[in-house]
Amino acid sequence: MSASETHLLESLFDAGVRYPDTKLRARLGVLIDRTPRSIQIWFQNRRQRLRQEDIASACMAALSMADYGIVSADLISQWSQERCTLLPKE
Repeated sequence: MSASETHLLESLFDAGVRYPDTKLRARLGVLIDRTPRSIQIWFQNRRQRLRQEDIASACMAALSMADYGIVSADLISQWSQERCTLLPKE
């Protein structure tokens, strides 16, 4: 996918389009010469990336709070083991 095609889809996503309907996927497909299914998959992948970014941000914030003594390190350790599987465990 070209940079301009990606930019168009990212712009829609940033504007709040998370689940484009069949008609929008078809129109986008014609506009950027992709199948509606490939548009659907792009949005699925983008939503997943957003979820992963949100989890990573929450994990980093939780670890920072523990570093500054705002919350118990034991509580953060338990929380991070359940949710922050991509971060290194101490």
